[in-house]
Amino acid sequence: MRIGILGGSFDPIHNGHIELAATAKYKCNLNKIIFVPLNIPWLKKYETLANSDDRIKMCELAIMKYDSFECSEVDIKRGGTTYMIDTVRDLKNSLKGENSFSIIIGDDNLENIKEWKNYNELRKMTEIIVAPRKYENKKKDPNFKYIEFKRVLVSSSKIRKDIKNNSDWENFVPETVKNYINKNNLYK
Repeated sequence: MRIGILGGSFDPIHNGHIELAATAKYKCNLNKIIFVPLNIPWLKKYETLANSDDRIKMCELAIMKYDSFECSEVDIKRGGTTYMIDTVRDLKNSLKGENSFSIIIGDDNLENIKEWKNYNELRKMTEIIVAPRKYENKKKDPNFKYIEFKRVLVSSSKIRKDIKNNSDWENFVPETVKNYINKNNLYK
């Protein structure tokens, strides 16, 4: 089975994440996309604002209508700092059958990808799918698979800021996630 891995804080998950997963699945002929909320980011300078249970629940709610999408708690259950190499190893060990793995990232991650833990081993174990997020015409590295994707002008940090400021944010997340955020008074 060809499996795509989309990792992130998902704080909160938004429509851009869903669109990216669907586009990568279609354009790269993937059978399944696994959304993996991270535990502690190794590189980001901020901590997640919603707790891990809330972030997992939001992911589950966001993808429940998609048969080929699933959410994994592998990084949160492992605990500690999240590194993609550990995510891939754990998923590889937990899934039965012959599987190949692709990591789905935005092009902004290319700035530091060679600093990722065990980067060379990760490259051997996976295909890396890159979608435009930040750069318009950046030179493409032949080691990665690039997909055409309409850049989404939304981010989790913008949504959190809009919620805090009582600005318009509801259209950036699936209805189920909007309801969960409101019900649990997240990001206020």
